[in-house]
Amino acid sequence: MMIHVVDTNSAEHTHVVFNASMIQVLMSAYPVSPIAFYAGGPHQIQVAKYLSTEEKERLRLYPIEEKKPVSGKLRKAFKVISNLISDGLLFWRIFSRAKKTGSDKIIVLKAHPTSILLIKALKRIYTRVEAMVVVHGEIEFIYFTDNAWEREMAYLYKRIVRTPAPNFRYILLNKISKSKLVLDQHLKPHEIIEIDHPYPYSKTIPTKISQAPLPVTIAQVGGLSIRKNAHQVYSLAQLLSGPIAAGQLRFVSIGSIDEDAAPYRNTLVSDFTNGKKGGYISRQTFVEEVRKIDYAVFFYGPEQYIFRASGSVMDVIDFTKPIIALRHPFFEYLTNQVGNIGFLCADLGEMAEILSRIGKRDTEVISKYDEQSANLDKFKQMYGTEFIANDFKQQVSG
Repeated sequence: MMIHVVDTNSAEHTHVVFNASMIQVLMSAYPVSPIAFYAGGPHQIQVAKYLSTEEKERLRLYPIEEKKPVSGKLRKAFKVISNLISDGLLFWRIFSRAKKTGSDKIIVLKAHPTSILLIKALKRIYTRVEAMVVVHGEIEFIYFTDNAWEREMAYLYKRIVRTPAPNFRYILLNKISKSKLVLDQHLKPHEIIEIDHPYPYSKTIPTKISQAPLPVTIAQVGGLSIRKNAHQVYSLAQLLSGPIAAGQLRFVSIGSIDEDAAPYRNTLVSDFTNGKKGGYISRQTFVEEVRKIDYAVFFYGPEQYIFRASGSVMDVIDFTKPIIALRHPFFEYLTNQVGNIGFLCADLGEMAEILSRIGKRDTEVISKYDEQSANLDKFKQMYGTEFIANDFKQQVSG
């Protein structure tokens, strides 16, 4: 049996950590099966950096042409058609290879929704070939959209979930979205595999707030966009301008800043984009800066990121940095699994109150830091590669 792992849509540096982690999960779940990895060559190189020598030896690389963005309506339309044809030929070859053994599995880590529809069409021919597609956050567009592009994605994903296909399942990257998709009758339970988001957790030792000098560093982690409500970090900083001026607190944003959030920027929140809209920061800079912070703040609304597994949250967990966030099902899930991970608040006012007390080194608040950090470390230990691999394999076989 061979495991065919496919990503036809990621650029060189996107989804690298997740793809590497998912490959490790599959290697653990199927320890004697070769893994074929189809993706753009530059992307494959980046993924390989996260794999051990032994893992790289098991991996069979099949480079495909990397998709690059183009400008102009006519060129974009031509590119969409060209990409669909190339994806169709690729998946046709993979399904043909998989059919020969009768036991191969095809797992698509990322593909354009039109290509997912194409896969479902191929499944009518290759009915016995087992295929699974990882569902990323775009499926949330079924529920709400903000612009024409999102409405187009919503139309495609509604077509995807309504199109039947034999021996086909979706992989969800958290444990909170399956129930909603089933309850709302978009998918049936047997069509879904739900796993915790895989991540290459390090052996970071939990930090102690008592050892940190003032100011306490508070970070918005990951891409800063209105869709994430992350622009609220600027409002939160304004509420705490006094403690910031007094040197008790320091606010930073670690990640790119989307153009839609740029108008909200202020001098109370530092960043690492050198003033560029949508500025990219390297993974090295990202990791170095997250390592330095004391707390991470998140602003997801209760209906946001139900279907998106935030890699930024995984980064924060990896460095065992306590979380201060608006109440959200995912953070409540983490709390239910391992205990106190930080402070879940009703609104910005409550977040500001907690942070003000942290800036003053309020013993009642600060004394919880070590427990919160240790619980995040517990989550790392409990939900590592082997655990997720076993969970995945049980659901696939069930």
